[in-house]
Amino acid sequence: MSDLVVISFDDEHQAFELRVTLAKLQKVFWIAAIVILFSGYVYADGPRDANYWNRMDMGQKQSYVAGVSDGINFASMVLSQDQNVDKKCQTVVDASYKATMEKYFTNITNSQLSSGLDVFYSNYNNQNISTDKAVWIVLKTIHNDPEKEINELIKSWRKVTSP
Repeated sequence: MSDLVVISFDDEHQAFELRVTLAKLQKVFWIAAIVILFSGYVYADGPRDANYWNRMDMGQKQSYVAGVSDGINFASMVLSQDQNVDKKCQTVVDASYKATMEKYFTNITNSQLSSGLDVFYSNYNNQNISTDKAVWIVLKTIHNDPEKEINELIKSWRKVTSP
């Protein structure tokens, strides 16, 4: 289930300012999430792809997956503490974060995500897709997002990462 959030403004200028601020926050959120999520030390000297994933034992994989969720939560906390963020904008960001977390991280275990990554990387064609993208694909698959959308992501990421 999703919620529709409506924000009204007195004039176009205020709406445009919020749009610009949201665009900046989105970039900051994803940069912070990527840095935080994938700053681990396990096999950190090479690309994080199928080879990286498959070299880890089950305990390392479980820790990695737990770090994904922790990193996203931490990034959200950092952004919510930013004093430079307009409160209207923060409300929209918080609602988006909450909806994404509820859809993709509720009722999912680290084992499910880890197993999903094992299955995803068992396909040789996915070997060069980075783990951050693979996590997103697995989450979308587990939660029955449209298969066409998932296949398009996989296809585009295979193309970008092919040697």
